Amino acid sequence: MSQNLAKNTAFMTMASVGQKLVAFVYFLFLARVMMPEKTGIFFLATSIITMFSVFTDLGLTSIAIREISKCPEVREHVVRRAIALKLILTFLTVVVVFFATPFFQYSSEITYLILLTSIVMIADSLALLCYGILRASQNLRYEALGMFVSQLITVLVGGISLIIQPDVRFLILALIFGSVSTLVISAWQVVSLYGWRLLLPSWDKEAQWSMIKIMIPFALAGIFTKIYSTLDVVLISKLMSTTAVGIYSVAYKFTYAFQFLPLAFAAALYPSLSSTIEHNKQATAQTFSRAVWYILLMATPIVFGVWLLAPEMIQLTGDGYTESAVVLRSLIFVLFPSFLEIPFGAILNASDRQSSRMKIMGVAMVVNVFLDLLLIPPFGLLGVVIGSLISYFLMIILEYIVVSKFLPHVFDRPFFLRSSGTLASGLVMLTSGLIMKIWFHWLLVIPCAALVYITVLLLTRSVTKQDVSLIRSLFKKSAPLV
Repeated sequence: MSQNLAKNTAFMTMASVGQKLVAFVYFLFLARVMMPEKTGIFFLATSIITMFSVFTDLGLTSIAIREISKCPEVREHVVRRAIALKLILTFLTVVVVFFATPFFQYSSEITYLILLTSIVMIADSLALLCYGILRASQNLRYEALGMFVSQLITVLVGGISLIIQPDVRFLILALIFGSVSTLVISAWQVVSLYGWRLLLPSWDKEAQWSMIKIMIPFALAGIFTKIYSTLDVVLISKLMSTTAVGIYSVAYKFTYAFQFLPLAFAAALYPSLSSTIEHNKQATAQTFSRAVWYILLMATPIVFGVWLLAPEMIQLTGDGYTESAVVLRSLIFVLFPSFLEIPFGAILNASDRQSSRMKIMGVAMVVNVFLDLLLIPPFGLLGVVIGSLISYFLMIILEYIVVSKFLPHVFDRPFFLRSSGTLASGLVMLTSGLIMKIWFHWLLVIPCAALVYITVLLLTRSVTKQDVSLIRSLFKKSAPLV
């Protein structure tokens, strides 16, 4: 692993921690003020737009990152052609949203909110490509800054609305302000580094068509992923109610509040894998193996810790969300496969196996939708959780089979021993936490349980001094990873 990867991970991790912390506190405030019904409406509108948003990119940014990472000299040609396609895709997606939204047969209020949220989709889509240009250069400090600033703007505008006039429309406007600021910041950063010319669209029929053909597996994988991650909410709203969506949204937000950790790492990991996959498989395998272990090291205390404190955490959202605790205790285990899918997805895309990933995503999506339709009527929200767990673990198993074919010995015996020790450390932490909850306030249990986890990791040698240095180096600009 390179020093640059360490720097980029540090930038993204620190910014993501700040962003997610601010966003999470904001959502708790929103849930307390708006209550389950209105919270469900807000979450439903944003989820539907998130589902449509995949059509504004269709893997275009991933392709640009990969091609520029491999050959920086083609940056201008790739970016200008990508921008031309991006503008066309975004325009067509907005048209689809406008004409497709009435078919959901929601109330006029929800339909209006979905259309209003499409402005967020437009700004986020264009900003995504701008930040992709910066990611390809393996310089993520600008994205880290923009990420935090835009979230702060959203929270300030939304917070004022919740205090003065709680209204879902104003909360959507807060998202618009934040997304537009993200676009402005990202575009300004690209221009300051590479000049205005880089953002001027360019059309070359042959080159664009070649790019579209490469996009197809990325596009299908992205579509499957978005449908997979957002259709649950639509099905809950149709088979249950918007109040049920609100209850589910709280458990969902608590579960994915920690998603910034693997995402921050993957933002730096993908360009690194893309640059080494063709000429140094040994280095690629080592980077990938360490990434998977690092992900597991992060996921274990989060999963067991949230399960331990789920009832107390749900109380932070106020009255009306009691059922969310049961959902959260089940849903939190989705983090294991969802965290692991990030490095698996990165290695498949970096190695030009996006078609394999696309097929796996398709299988997982079909299985998830089938299980939702089968399990939601008899089991309610727990049916959604069961479907997510089964389909996510299926996805990881299939992706592992593909990766093992071109990196056959990427996970050796020491890796499995350390991983087993990591999971055992988490179980010891959970057991000790259950005992400590009897005597201490739950906030005090958090640092004590974390200390137990770290201690057991060191005692079982699941983490070595070299690993400690590795993790510490992520937060030091000058320290290389070894």
